[in-house]
Amino acid sequence: MPFLRLRDLRSGSLHEFEAGEVRVGRDPELEFSLSGEGTDVVSGIHVRFVYRVRRWWLEDMGSRNGTFVAERRLVSGQSEVVAPGTVIRLGKSGPRVKVEAAASRSLESTVSESATPAEPPSAEPAAAGPGAPHGAILKLVFEEAKTGKRYSASGAFIRIGRGSDCEVRPLGADDELISRHHAEITLAADGAALIRDARSVNGTFLNGKYLEGEKPLQEGDQIALGEEGPVLFVEELTLSSAGGLTTLLVRRVAREVSRGTSARVRQLIWSMLAVVITAVAGLYILAERREHQTAAALEEQARALEEQRQQLEDYRHALAAQQATTDSVLFVASAEYERLRAELVAATEQAAPASVIDSLRGALIVADQRTLALEASLARSQDALRRQLAAGDSARRLADAEVSRLRGELERASQERVSQGLVDSLRHAIRAAEEQASDIGAQLRAVSGVNLAAVAQANQHAVGLVTVFQGLRLFDGSGFVITSSGHFVTNRHVVNPDGKEPDSVFVTLADERFMEPADIIVVAPPGQPDLAVIRIRNYGGPSIESVDWSGTRARQGEPAALIGFPAGLGAALDETRTVRTSMSAGIFSQVTSESIRFDGFTVEGSSGSPVFNANGEVVAVHRGGLRGATGLGFAVPVTQLIPLLPPEVKAELGIE
Repeated sequence: MPFLRLRDLRSGSLHEFEAGEVRVGRDPELEFSLSGEGTDVVSGIHVRFVYRVRRWWLEDMGSRNGTFVAERRLVSGQSEVVAPGTVIRLGKSGPRVKVEAAASRSLESTVSESATPAEPPSAEPAAAGPGAPHGAILKLVFEEAKTGKRYSASGAFIRIGRGSDCEVRPLGADDELISRHHAEITLAADGAALIRDARSVNGTFLNGKYLEGEKPLQEGDQIALGEEGPVLFVEELTLSSAGGLTTLLVRRVAREVSRGTSARVRQLIWSMLAVVITAVAGLYILAERREHQTAAALEEQARALEEQRQQLEDYRHALAAQQATTDSVLFVASAEYERLRAELVAATEQAAPASVIDSLRGALIVADQRTLALEASLARSQDALRRQLAAGDSARRLADAEVSRLRGELERASQERVSQGLVDSLRHAIRAAEEQASDIGAQLRAVSGVNLAAVAQANQHAVGLVTVFQGLRLFDGSGFVITSSGHFVTNRHVVNPDGKEPDSVFVTLADERFMEPADIIVVAPPGQPDLAVIRIRNYGGPSIESVDWSGTRARQGEPAALIGFPAGLGAALDETRTVRTSMSAGIFSQVTSESIRFDGFTVEGSSGSPVFNANGEVVAVHRGGLRGATGLGFAVPVTQLIPLLPPEVKAELGIE
């Protein structure tokens, strides 16, 4: 059960909670209610603590005077991990609350490591487990999965952590994911290696399972220091003594000889020999079976790669077909221009009235401008598609090369008969590389089936760059027009940066050079979907062609596209100071009623952008992405926008 202990540093009172959420503020109905001197700067619901993924997180609930951790103000709506010792101040001059313990009751890590270390610091190695063989020591070699770096250690008691007294230190001493003493490996009486968690904050995982108590450790095992921490492969594990390598068989024989029981020695030798022969035969059979399985898996992967190459070729054909569509549209526009020009010449030669000639001349100018704009817009869409093709092709080639390299290493390792741990590590790396290549292939397959140019041409003029002024600071974001009267959808964090109301808001629509003032209509409060609706003053432009208000037209694995302004104003302006949109494509990797995940080639910095399905319908509003996870973005389904819309907007859209 989640457990949290908080101390009010003003009164010294201690409060303990066994719940997954603890709210703090002046509201007397909260789990932790504050009152008295200094609480005038505390909001009704100021902050909340939430237990997720074996950690406690702190989130500001849109407080009036802010929340500060180490004199740094939290961003409203965003979460931050807290640990024992963290001090939170509610408002610049408000009360302070200290986290005394933050964990689960099932984990004994409810106190600060600095207050109660897992093992007392000592210059001497700790003793082995009770009854460990006299003079015997363990020799271990680890390989870190992410970096490939190796670590070696020996002794009867081996500690893993970031403390200077640990024999194995996988990362720097300032890494917060690893405890000072995270895990311990000891030697049992029968010569077996045992591993246990050393009351770490984030826990220890053995072969993907949370480690409770002591478990045997063998070559090839995986040790994860926390769910997001480093992963160590046990590459070598041997038991040795002062006289060299010793096996359990030799030690037991020596023990029986010392007792003078030769008959028992012979019986033990034959028994152990039978066990060894059986084990060797079993290992040989298992190795043969694994070799066949590996060969079959490699053949399957080769077929999958060939299929990806064929799909990439189909994608190129789709690009050629899209180019033909573009040429057809341009031909129609050019023909319209020529028709109007011929009518103007004929009207002039026939001395038609001046009003007719002026009307034809005006229509000719408009047709010329429309043709030029259409040509430029389609060229930009085609260019974006080609760039994505090049990026996907390059990524696929790199993934193929990595799979080939790892296969070569696996073949050499099998021939050289290296440790089983290294072989398993290479197989794990091959599986990861194959999954990456498969993901890239899925994205290329998705993009090949979407007419991106048509989606962009139909909707990009209704997409706009949002510029928010707050004092002397400027913030950018994206959004899109949903009504002919100028109602415009974006994110809450775009129009209320840092949780504060802006001084002014402007919108610059795609292919325009000038900002138009806008008014905030409604902003979803903290704790609700990250959405906001503003209205462009005196609007008379286009709106998004189609919106999936039913919430039924986004499906996992289907193609998706996004139009917006990554990196804001600086990257949106071209050489003529005109604002231009950017498009990216990919797939819907996860779809729920609360959130939609978009997995494309790039989405970073496009907060508020519309997310389209293959039919060009807006299905979601992009709100952000994960740092370090290129292309993975999170969006809010448009159905969650409906409760925020004023009645007159719903009437204009024809929805209830």
